[in-house]
Amino acid sequence: MTRLFTSLLFTVSILTGIANAQLRTFKNDYQAEFSVAYSEYPQIPQGLLEAVAYNRTNLSYMDESELGSCSGLPQSFGLFGLIEDGKGYFSNTLSLVAELSGNEVSAVKSYPAMHILAYAEALCSVSVLEWNGNGMSQRLIHLSELPHETEAQIFALEMQLYEVLSLLNNREFMSQLGYAVLNLDLEDVFGSNLELLSSKRILMNGEHIYNESGETYRAGGGIAPCFDYAADAFVQTPTCNYSSRSGTAINAVTIHTIQGTYAGAISWAQNCNANVSYHYVVSSSGQITQMLCEADKGWHVGTENPYTIGIEHDGYVTDPSNYTAAMYAATGDLCYDITQSGYGINGLRTAYFPWSATTNYNATNTPGSCVHIKGHQHFPNQTHTDPGQYWDWDYFYKLVNPNTPTTTLASPTGNFYDSGGQIGVYYSNERSLTLIAPTGASSISVTFQSFDLEENWDYLYVYDGTDVFSPLIGYYTGTNNPGTVTSNNGHLLFEFRSDCATAEPGWEATWNSQGEDTAPPTVEINTNNWETENFYAFYSENDNQGGSGVVDEERFSSVLDFDGTRWSGNTNLGFFYDDFNPGLPEWVSEVGTWNINGGTAIQSDEVNANTNLHIPLTQEQFNNYLYSYRIRLNGSGTNRRAGIHFMCSDASLENRGDSYFIYLRADNDKVQIYKVTNDVWSLETDDDFTIDPNVWYDVKVVCNHFTGEIRLYVAGEMVSSWTDPNPITTGNSISLRTGNCAAEYDDLRVYKSRIGAQYINVGTASDPVRYQNPNPNTPACEIRTYIFDGAGNCSNEDSALVNIDWSPPILSGVDDGQGTDIDETNDGTQLFANWLMATDPNSGIDHYEAAIGNVPGGIDIYPFSNEGLNTSINIPYSLVPNEWYFTTVKAVNGAGLEEADTSDGQQYLPITVGIEEFLKQSIYPNPTTGIVNLPQINDLKWQLFDATGRLVARGSNEKQINLRAFGLSKQVYTLRLITNNFHTSFKIVHLEN
Repeated sequence: MTRLFTSLLFTVSILTGIANAQLRTFKNDYQAEFSVAYSEYPQIPQGLLEAVAYNRTNLSYMDESELGSCSGLPQSFGLFGLIEDGKGYFSNTLSLVAELSGNEVSAVKSYPAMHILAYAEALCSVSVLEWNGNGMSQRLIHLSELPHETEAQIFALEMQLYEVLSLLNNREFMSQLGYAVLNLDLEDVFGSNLELLSSKRILMNGEHIYNESGETYRAGGGIAPCFDYAADAFVQTPTCNYSSRSGTAINAVTIHTIQGTYAGAISWAQNCNANVSYHYVVSSSGQITQMLCEADKGWHVGTENPYTIGIEHDGYVTDPSNYTAAMYAATGDLCYDITQSGYGINGLRTAYFPWSATTNYNATNTPGSCVHIKGHQHFPNQTHTDPGQYWDWDYFYKLVNPNTPTTTLASPTGNFYDSGGQIGVYYSNERSLTLIAPTGASSISVTFQSFDLEENWDYLYVYDGTDVFSPLIGYYTGTNNPGTVTSNNGHLLFEFRSDCATAEPGWEATWNSQGEDTAPPTVEINTNNWETENFYAFYSENDNQGGSGVVDEERFSSVLDFDGTRWSGNTNLGFFYDDFNPGLPEWVSEVGTWNINGGTAIQSDEVNANTNLHIPLTQEQFNNYLYSYRIRLNGSGTNRRAGIHFMCSDASLENRGDSYFIYLRADNDKVQIYKVTNDVWSLETDDDFTIDPNVWYDVKVVCNHFTGEIRLYVAGEMVSSWTDPNPITTGNSISLRTGNCAAEYDDLRVYKSRIGAQYINVGTASDPVRYQNPNPNTPACEIRTYIFDGAGNCSNEDSALVNIDWSPPILSGVDDGQGTDIDETNDGTQLFANWLMATDPNSGIDHYEAAIGNVPGGIDIYPFSNEGLNTSINIPYSLVPNEWYFTTVKAVNGAGLEEADTSDGQQYLPITVGIEEFLKQSIYPNPTTGIVNLPQINDLKWQLFDATGRLVARGSNEKQINLRAFGLSKQVYTLRLITNNFHTSFKIVHLEN
């Protein structure tokens, strides 16, 4: 097979190692449009269109509003960076793509969907080759804007090809797009040149190409390249585009942004009509190509060319993602090398001011000649504004000045002054680092008594840690006194920077420190045994004396309720609990093989790299959250990992939309925190911690919206933490995630932040407590809580069971008398009442209370008294003739709720002595052998009861009773006589059957 450009050399490109490349961050806003293109042209390998767009524009759509290049590079359009006017050097690829696709130039230029489809059509139309590495290369060459006549031009073109094809083999790039890597055989494409491409260092001039071993790739004469810096490549700029410095000394460095691609910048300098040159070009991957010897004068900053070294960077001033850590590191190292080259350029005179990125010299006459390493925008007589507002001058300054010594102060307390001490002023051109780090300290407080710096030129930076890359607490200038600053750990770093002139008195400060806090706080829940309505839960909280104190926003609780079958939390309120016995029915198995068995959730698919079991859970911006679960990793793979997503915006998506997630890795013993934005994840922490397979681990995750901090605890130890500068504040679900392993989960709980006294609503489906006790012995509510102190120590969990009953008992009426309800009584010495047993399924009946009064509900005769569980009363009392008496009974349940009922009353109607004797004499014979004569009274009713109280006979208006007619046996009977004025009873003795 013929190799592509077998006689030419390629350089190290964006991917030094295909599988381990550092990518610029990117956002694919055109996924739907790319999908349509692949559907219309299925022969195009998935990922190729995005790889070209990433290489040209970082997947950003370029239009007329984009700023022009400071080097005159032709303006590009659309996602693929198509050139409308190549200025006689670049190919006019916009019109080429329009012609090949049969579309109007304006449509291809202006509409993203048409732009993508047109490029796809053009790719398919320019070659009949297969869609392997060689075939794709030929197509890309045809659509590239770069010329390829001279060796240097071909070098730039092949660099562009290598960048694109390498992306298709890059796992991170392809996985973020949702595609599988293509595993292209790049050796088949580039032949022996691929080995040279992979070299760490490459040097090239117009005639020779060298690898890092000094071996010549191509024979021929020519001048030797200069060795100003160990660049990845040297591409000689033609003499038409640079000139001599004519003896002018070098004393400045200019930072540029090309407004185009890395390869485009290299190629553009070969165009004699461009009248432009620069000494170095730096890619976003950190590769450096030298274009001119530093001794030569480049043409890049107008009137300031004679004394400056120009450094171009690929990308666009409007896209901060181009400015990668790799680019900063490469340029920082290059500039540091320049400061050590004898030109007299002091790295401390790099633009570092907070206003540097948004300041243009032509508008403000700043920063001026005191600053020697600065942007194109900072030089006189310029119209360009690169590198623009997104260049991080503070970060860059730290890279250019890597070796500033640090003074460490280890005393528990002390005084802290600027370099002038108590009396003098500080120095100009100063950078000092002072680390306050008392032995055993957990936090440090520094209080400034005085503070005076040259305003807007000299600055004091304060970091919460040991180096200048620790979290920044703040920066201060002028007389903006920092007051008291306090660290979150045992280290506090101060960095002072001053410019080349005007020193002020500086500062005077004192510090003190607190010892390391390793003791966890304690918490105890205080509640009532029974609750019948909305209630407060109170918490007793303490931290050790001299400790860091309980963190107000990191008091967490979870309120759970029991529906008679399972415990759970109201997920609409952010409470969650599942012990997977049997498991909540709301779980959705999106990806993977999930089962609930033996009280755990089990995922058994070891092939799948991203399984998903998710469930709705409301997470609000006004609460912080604590996620707690147990996990065990199993399986036989070599890249086993598992964890949980939280704060998910759409758990059905591959990476759950916007979210955070935690991974425990069993095969390389790592714990990791990730953030997901627009369904694209980024790794934020990667910490060592031993994770053994087939071992249960207790995991807790604190998500603090107010500070942006996420902390991961494993087996009670804080093992990783990260502070998100732009925290996610809401979520609608959580999701379990495993990768290439079997895993088990158990005891998954979610707690949310609370205040000291927590008000808990009960009784409706929208409340934390939705259910009552199913029986008196089974509580319906459980409250669980954790608290954290300022040192990150976690308390032991405390819990409290609360019995819930908001329903009163059921009482079914009250009867006067000893049995069946009566309305009259002739007994003037006592009152009787009785009732059926009340019922209450939730808390049971605790006792009854009874009272008697002359009116319904009255208590004047007999006040409410506890009758225990008796269901009748007999109250001695001297009754008043013709008065009514009403009995009221309360049934009181175990929760203290009452239900009351009142009888319909009984009237006391006394019988006089004369009438009593008359009636007694009128009933005869007594004893009797069968016949009993009755008194002769109108409307007389009679009832006969046997010895057991059973009614055996009755009648009215009769003169006698024939006991034998009723078949009554020999015994003593009770005869009850009833009229409208009285009722009374007598004993009747029946002598024979």
